[in-house]
Amino acid sequence: MTTEEPRVLVVEDDTTVRRMLVRFLKLNHFQVLEASDFEAALQVIEQHCDFELVLLDVNFPGGGGQKLLPILKEKCGTAKVVIVSAVEEAQVMFDLLAGGASDFIPKPFDITRLLEKVETLLAPKPED
Repeated sequence: MTTEEPRVLVVEDDTTVRRMLVRFLKLNHFQVLEASDFEAALQVIEQHCDFELVLLDVNFPGGGGQKLLPILKEKCGTAKVVIVSAVEEAQVMFDLLAGGASDFIPKPFDITRLLEKVETLLAPKPED
C-alpha cells in the first residue's frame, strides 16, 4: 500500500534556512513547495492550496506572516500552520496563535525536533 507524501509549504525569506528546511523535509518524504516573500507565497497559494502544513516565518518581504496567516486560513483552511521565527514579541506570537496558527517553533531550532512537531501535527488523531 502506498500513501501519498504530505504536502508542505515553506514560507521563509532566509535562503539558507529555506533551502535547509526544503531539503530536510524532502529527505523525510514530504512534497515541498517554497516561497521567499509575500507575493511568491500568494502565487503558490493560488495555484496549490492542498497543503497539510505550512511552515511560516513572521518577517519577510512584502507583508509577513501576520498578513499572510488570515489568507492561508481562508484559502487553505485545513492546512496546519506552524510559525517558525526568531520573533520574541509575546503579543505577536499570541496574535498568530489566536489567529489560527497551530504551533510556534523559535529560531534557531533543532531540525529533528521540528520534524517531530511536524509529524505529530500531521499524525491521524484517534477517533473518540
